[in-house]
Amino acid sequence: MKVGITGSNGFVGKHLMRYLRENTSLDLIELSRAQGVDVTKFSTLSEAITDVDCIIHLAAKTFVPDSFKKPKDFIDVNVGGTTNVLELARRKNAKVIFLSSYVYGRPEYLPIDETHKIDMNNPYCASKYIGENVCELYATAFGLDISIIRPFNVYGPGQGSDFLIPTILRQVRDGVVTLRDPRPKRDYIYINDLLKLILLAINIKNTENLEVFNAGLGKSYSIADIINCLKQNSSILDFEVNYTNEYRPNEVLDTVANMDKVKSYFKWIPQVDLQEGIEKLIEYEIKNLK
Repeated sequence: MKVGITGSNGFVGKHLMRYLRENTSLDLIELSRAQGVDVTKFSTLSEAITDVDCIIHLAAKTFVPDSFKKPKDFIDVNVGGTTNVLELARRKNAKVIFLSSYVYGRPEYLPIDETHKIDMNNPYCASKYIGENVCELYATAFGLDISIIRPFNVYGPGQGSDFLIPTILRQVRDGVVTLRDPRPKRDYIYINDLLKLILLAINIKNTENLEVFNAGLGKSYSIADIINCLKQNSSILDFEVNYTNEYRPNEVLDTVANMDKVKSYFKWIPQVDLQEGIEKLIEYEIKNLK
């Protein structure tokens, strides 16, 4: 089975390439800028693939604050790139797994299921949901088999330093952690759990042409909880924590994924809670600082 992976050189992509190489005999096709593939240019995609059974579409711009500064770039990559991947899949009659995002905004109820209303409250979120709509078009009009996965908050070794948990770890090393608001709670999914779900999605044909799945742990943790997990690890020296108590307007204070559908569909249950995930991150940090 030939599987193409866009964004194979990114955070999720690198982990996924390693995981699939170690655990499957799939014929993997790397599709990233490092291989000369730009998802916004259809010609580079089509030239890189002569035959493919499944395309896992990870390539995207993902850092939300940047989406307010350069919204057009996010639309070009996240919508245009997704459209090109879907068109290639249509021509090759390939399955598509599209890694979307948390698209629900401020929740009306918890836990949040896949039928919860969508709230595109930033350009990044909007670009991902528009990409989902293009997926729906290709599934309906052309019968493509498409799985959309909506991860809540992914974390793990090698994540970009701008994201929350890497930012906290970097400050821990300096001995002083300064954060704004300890209250917001998020549902965090460790990278290895997400990889296992993606592999299951590769091997299962959807009941309907298009299926949407939440991916989270099914419980939420506050920023203060993350700090407590770090303090409980014996490898970390004491560090100081300061909160500036700067509250963002319209802050979402809690998100929890309803996992009923994904658990029923794939018989998949996330295994790594936040404490264990933090411990794995610290082990990685210690190993790579030597």
